[in-house]
Amino acid sequence: MTDTIKTEIATSFEIPTQTVFGNVSEPPAAKNPAEASRLNDKHYKECVSNRGLSPEWVLMNARSMDAKEASERLGYTAKSDGIWLEGWNGFGQFRPNKPWKNEGDKKAPKYRTATGEEYDAMLPKHPTNRQYWTDYITLRELAWKINGHPCLLITEGLFKAICACFNDIPCVALAGVEQGLTSAKLDPQGKRYLVETLERLAREGFGFIIIFDADAATNDNVNIAQHKLAVQLSKFKVPVYIGTGLWSVEEGKGMDDYIQKNGADKFKREVLGKVVNLESWEKQFSSYETDKKLPPRAIACELALEFRTLWKYDLEQQTWRRYNGKVWEAIDSIVFKTEVYLQLKTMSNAECNYSSYVENVIYFLQLELLQKEWNSFDRSKWIAFSDYVLEVETGFQHEHSPGFMFTSHLSHKCPKLAWEKGGDIIELSRLHAPNFYAYAMYAQNGDVMKVLKMLAFINGTLTYQFSALQMFMLLLGAPGAGKGSFVRILETAVGKGNHTSAKLHRLGDDNVIAAIIDKQLVICPDEKKQSTDISGLLSLTGGDSIPYRQIYKPASSSKFPGSLVVVANNNPFIGDTTGVDRRISLLQFDNPIPVRDCGMEQKMQEEVGILISLALSMDCVQVKNLIAGVDSGYSPDIKRLTWLHKTENDSVAMFVEEMLVPASPNEYVMLGGKGDNSSTLFGAYLKMCEENDGRSNYTRNNFKKHLIEICHEIGWVQVRETRCGPGFRVYGVRLRTENDNSPRVSDWFGSTDGQCRECKSSVDVSVDLKPLQDKESVDSVDNSLPKVNSENSKQPMQVDESENPSGDSKTYTASQAIQDKDLKTTPVSTPTYTPTLGEQIIQTFDNTSALGKIILEAADTLELDAFVLTCTPEQVKKIKAAAKLVWRPGCNSFGEYRGEKCELMEFGTTKRTWKVRPVSGSETISVSVYDVAPWLGV
Repeated sequence: MTDTIKTEIATSFEIPTQTVFGNVSEPPAAKNPAEASRLNDKHYKECVSNRGLSPEWVLMNARSMDAKEASERLGYTAKSDGIWLEGWNGFGQFRPNKPWKNEGDKKAPKYRTATGEEYDAMLPKHPTNRQYWTDYITLRELAWKINGHPCLLITEGLFKAICACFNDIPCVALAGVEQGLTSAKLDPQGKRYLVETLERLAREGFGFIIIFDADAATNDNVNIAQHKLAVQLSKFKVPVYIGTGLWSVEEGKGMDDYIQKNGADKFKREVLGKVVNLESWEKQFSSYETDKKLPPRAIACELALEFRTLWKYDLEQQTWRRYNGKVWEAIDSIVFKTEVYLQLKTMSNAECNYSSYVENVIYFLQLELLQKEWNSFDRSKWIAFSDYVLEVETGFQHEHSPGFMFTSHLSHKCPKLAWEKGGDIIELSRLHAPNFYAYAMYAQNGDVMKVLKMLAFINGTLTYQFSALQMFMLLLGAPGAGKGSFVRILETAVGKGNHTSAKLHRLGDDNVIAAIIDKQLVICPDEKKQSTDISGLLSLTGGDSIPYRQIYKPASSSKFPGSLVVVANNNPFIGDTTGVDRRISLLQFDNPIPVRDCGMEQKMQEEVGILISLALSMDCVQVKNLIAGVDSGYSPDIKRLTWLHKTENDSVAMFVEEMLVPASPNEYVMLGGKGDNSSTLFGAYLKMCEENDGRSNYTRNNFKKHLIEICHEIGWVQVRETRCGPGFRVYGVRLRTENDNSPRVSDWFGSTDGQCRECKSSVDVSVDLKPLQDKESVDSVDNSLPKVNSENSKQPMQVDESENPSGDSKTYTASQAIQDKDLKTTPVSTPTYTPTLGEQIIQTFDNTSALGKIILEAADTLELDAFVLTCTPEQVKKIKAAAKLVWRPGCNSFGEYRGEKCELMEFGTTKRTWKVRPVSGSETISVSVYDVAPWLGV
């Protein structure tokens, strides 16, 4: 049939006006039938010629759809063109020309439904009568009568229902044999109910005849689904009949095939005339149930259908999991066996007298409910709290659902993220978590970057960042310096049941792995300095699956997604620690609290909820940089300490620190060998080892390889080796001479401005500490903060005479400079010296907050511009970042947007979008707050 003829048929249909029957209103008026019946010739032939369906009914209920439109309609990628089938009530299915399989599918589904859409039954649209399904008086007259009671047919698939309807037998279509009942996921208790359309028709008093395909009669799963549907329908006090299996497969697989082969009259006489009621249909199984119980496989299939959204077997961890309304909790095998046994006791066709029967049921359940890979939602973007699931990026709160696949949740209620991402976290913590702020600033000597790193540790623990970065936390420092307090904050943040402790040397033990594998936080407390096997630590933090075996349980293999924190007074790693250094995220606690205040710690515990909210408001990139110590999270002091810890354990690193100096790329030293003098690298290395512990950890070849690796790690990229006859030359380094005062690696790591630490004055850590608004809220902690002692804190900085106009040779300290500036008075008889801008920047370079203030005060000046020209790109980047951190724009403020100076027209700390006007133009534009920086004029 041509498209023209199809259009003529479609446009000839009469569409009556909309009416309302009972409490059911008509759906919106259909599109023009000619438009709604876009079937191509291939699909038209398939439906009308091959299936023998009425053209009018087909054109009203089906249309051709390409893969692109189908993808939009389904909510996922369609891999084939096909036919879209849609009933009167709007619910529909897609029948692809070439069915495809997804990963894990046993076979390719012939029909597909939209993802996330709540399914319903389908009612075929009548070509001319829009009141077909709402005019209940007429529908009762048209329905098949049994003992005078009108009954509607229920079958699987809209094509079968269309076939029955155009033969004057009203029929309802299901999307599948299980889709007559709602999904258990929609009910908190896992219950299933009639879908909306079936419930509405049942309430109107219609009886039902369930009639599935001929081969379904011998299918246990179909029989179980059919029985559940029939029982649920019968609860509305309406008659229910079964017509499934009343003809052979040879007579036609589905009822539409039967009608096409044998005619509608024979179908009414031989099938509808012989249907049995539910009670009679159930009795045919009674003798079987009495004499022979259902086998374990059939029982397991029935249980799997009922508990699929509540039970799963985790293959990776070899354990059963039960959904408790929030997360999938692991349950012991004997507990699960008890649950199954109690369910079997309620089933008349199950055998409960033999343990082997129960075990066999569990075996088949394991096959039915197997979860090969436990793929939960990304825990760095979705966090499960006790009441809701938080979507971190948007701040939206979602109800708990089995689909999240989470195995644990935090014990806290979901916080309200009241702060914009990228805000001044330190200032917010000072205002809203004053006890933590005072503790952290004291413990970290007033270093804002280190306090931010503490908050980044909280964020990283909650969002599983450490696993993604393949790193772990290392807390080092003197006893009583606050390490334990911070660990207890982390424990409270993840909640009871989500953290545990383990010894570092036992992390490779199978039973220990089994105990910690699904924990969010693992603490290795009070670790001592000893040579130990670190393979377990490397496995846990490596991001790979870890094989382990628990006693009396099968072998398992799973990844450790949580965070690991090692706590020690001194670096616990000695000996060969290859691979550990790059996984360490270090925090040093070297400022012991004079008097421990238990009340203070309790108050910090009460602030954990606020700390969680503050930590989660941090920018994700900033958190990763702080943990990894790169880019904006780079801290010279932490880098220096990490390097010094490495030299304690790695003899080659110690050799580089004590004995080597970078040289030009063309300068070289011979590698040498065992027995060579100390003018060669290996000879000097052996001599150094002799003078220390009398032994060498590396052979000549391993020494050469490791030496070049370390040189490249610390930035000496010019170092290389070439063969020279039987030996090797190592270019780019030289041995340190006896009177050589060249800076060591640790000196360079402690500075980013090209000067060693000995050339710089120390910064008074108390300068940047801001007074708390309510001093009483932190009790005695404020009193224990370090006080300035001008005599003890002096570390002289020699001043160049060329920068001192008076020509006097003087010493000066940074703390004195800042104190003099604040007091604004000096004794008349004492000469004073004002540091240059460059000296001030150098003195405060490790103190981000103080550095930012100095930069802002000197913004848009020739002096700042001249200084920046002498800096490296990394140093310029840090200068700009420090200025942006403390920047608080006000009236008549100027900013930098994409390298251009602009006037701030509309801005605020709580706004994500600011309005700016570039000075080169007159147009005001809206930009992201993260793209605007203070104007420095450099």
